[in-house]
Amino acid sequence: MHANMDSENISTLTPTVRSAISVPRPGVVPTAAPRTITATAPSTEARNGTRAPVTTPSPPAEPHRIRCPICRRAHRLQHFAKNTKLEEKLDIIIANQNIIKRQQAETLAMFKQLFEKDVGSYGTRSVFPLSNLEALKKLNADIVAGSSADYIKIIKNIIAKTGIIKSIEGIFERSLIVQLNYDGIHSKYSLKECKVLIDCLFEALMKEGYSHGEFVKDLRQALKLVKNRHFKTNSILKSKK
Repeated sequence: MHANMDSENISTLTPTVRSAISVPRPGVVPTAAPRTITATAPSTEARNGTRAPVTTPSPPAEPHRIRCPICRRAHRLQHFAKNTKLEEKLDIIIANQNIIKRQQAETLAMFKQLFEKDVGSYGTRSVFPLSNLEALKKLNADIVAGSSADYIKIIKNIIAKTGIIKSIEGIFERSLIVQLNYDGIHSKYSLKECKVLIDCLFEALMKEGYSHGEFVKDLRQALKLVKNRHFKTNSILKSKK
């Protein structure tokens, strides 16, 4: 009797296993949160059949342009405007350019004044080249009555660099040269009659070791070459006709 009671009180322990599947408890039903629907009034654009203009983002504003002190054009020179040292250097350069321009203008004016003073009232080529015998005689008389220094300077500017042989037509035109020669032979007018003008020519060409005899020889040679060119040109023109 006692043995049976002990057997009844002894209970076998069974291990409990938890399921990985969650089973909802009875009596609790999950419900979703209710959605709130807001009513919107119809727009006037849809009612009228027109759409509102689409707004596009405006482009970024262009940076302010500053006038360049060098080329005087508008450039994006914000960094130049902030750089005071660079501005000072540019101002110095511009000031120096203005000084140079002013000095050039003063120099040109001075040379012009000196040149006009040297050539007198006749100018560089207002008298020469002589075109006829009347002008030749008148010039010789003017030199006698006035100062020969001005005429010597004018003649020197015309023939001193290349010599009398190459520059004779700067003093006498070809049409006048065919009417004269140095000695006045063959019914030509003699240049020796214009002694003062001949002396001016010699003074303009004078250099060390250059004698008056050599000058006369060069003058005759120059007149001869011009006459030869004149007659040759006329001969070619006649042959073409």
